[in-house]
Amino acid sequence: MRIQIFAVPGDEDFSRQYSLARRGVKPDPLKKLSEESLPQSIGWLVNSYFEYLEERVKAGTTSAKTLKKKRNLLNRLLHDPDKRMQIPQEKLIEMQDKMGSTPAQADAFIEAVAVLYDWAIERKRVKENPARGIKSIYKKGDGAAPWKAADVKAFFAKHKPGTKPHVAMSVLLWTGCRIEDLTVLGRRFECVIDEVEALR
Repeated sequence: MRIQIFAVPGDEDFSRQYSLARRGVKPDPLKKLSEESLPQSIGWLVNSYFEYLEERVKAGTTSAKTLKKKRNLLNRLLHDPDKRMQIPQEKLIEMQDKMGSTPAQADAFIEAVAVLYDWAIERKRVKENPARGIKSIYKKGDGAAPWKAADVKAFFAKHKPGTKPHVAMSVLLWTGCRIEDLTVLGRRFECVIDEVEALR
């Protein structure tokens, strides 16, 4: 007897469906979060947007980092997922105010909400974008002071070869990588270019 399953190897629900089919039980397809959400609720809207981004990540047109960032910011809207999807602007300003200790994060949250509603307007799910027109609260400072050669020499004098700080600074200096990439760079990225060993 053939039993249809609704997932392929690699899908999050594949193991559950495959196990049921092996036992002769026809599995129900795993519902999307938007399908389990109250229609026209903020939970329905946000989860629909996440599912749209997930499809774009699979297609290679959106970065997985972008999806992760959007999740981190927009999950704040899911604390009460059954609320109506059209959030009053004053409620968003109140949420922004509560994040006042991290103003850059607060502004990033408002911008993510604005992009969410722009997406929803294009698809005729809402008519207005309550996040547009909210003023930024982040005030740009002078930024970090750039290091000079003397600073680097002093750092290496304190942190000897083989120590983690020495390795980290060396990789940053000689690869120009971003700080988040520093945590994953390793020997598997080494390659030889024109008979010179390098990181790829």
